[in-house]
Amino acid sequence: QRVVGMESKKEVENLRLNEPMMLVVGTAPTVGVITRLHGDEIELALKSPVVAEKGQRIAIGRRVENKWRLIGYAEI
Repeated sequence: QRVVGMESKKEVENLRLNEPMMLVVGTAPTVGVITRLHGDEIELALKSPVVAEKGQRIAIGRRVENKWRLIGYAEI
C-alpha cells in the first residue's frame, strides 16, 4: 500500500482520530473528520452531507505534504 500520485514511494500511515479526510462519493467531494476508529471501520463527521447508497464505493484521500492524495477506497 502506498500513496498514489507521488514521485517517491510513501507508505500509507495508520489513520488517527480528528484527522481530516477527503471523500468522493460518485461525483460529490466532501471533507470529513474521523470521529471513531474501530477495526476496519471508521466514522466521520462530514462538513457537507452527501447521498450514497449501501454498497457504493467511495474514494478516500488524505493530506500528504499539504496536498490531497488518494490513499484508497471503501464501501458504504
